[in-house]
Amino acid sequence: MEAKLREHKIPLYGLETKTGLNAFDIIGFTLQYELGYTNLLNMLDLAGLSPHARERTGFPLIIAGGPGALNPEPLADFIDAFVLGEGEEIVTEIAETVAEAKKQGWGKDKTLKLLAAIPGIYVP
Repeated sequence: MEAKLREHKIPLYGLETKTGLNAFDIIGFTLQYELGYTNLLNMLDLAGLSPHARERTGFPLIIAGGPGALNPEPLADFIDAFVLGEGEEIVTEIAETVAEAKKQGWGKDKTLKLLAAIPGIYVP
């Protein structure tokens, strides 16, 4: 599938809406194990997004969680924020924070500072 996407220059998109991933406010990844790290970087590339967090100046925010995120440092250059622990407990607060940031016109840096204040979020 990857080869066909690249051959036809089709960026990754949301399954239900066919909206390009670069149009979302948040792209979330569940990292089950370390061998999946390269898949995450490949998906960002297929979506037309820089894999390096410092080169992405706006939205979408790239947020990762799951067992493979418990040691976040190997991916710290690529992920905007990590959920450490149970994401289900804070996913609503993350979504509300990002929605308010977008509504107020706040940029990525301020939004990440707000997310970093949520217990269980690590912003590299």
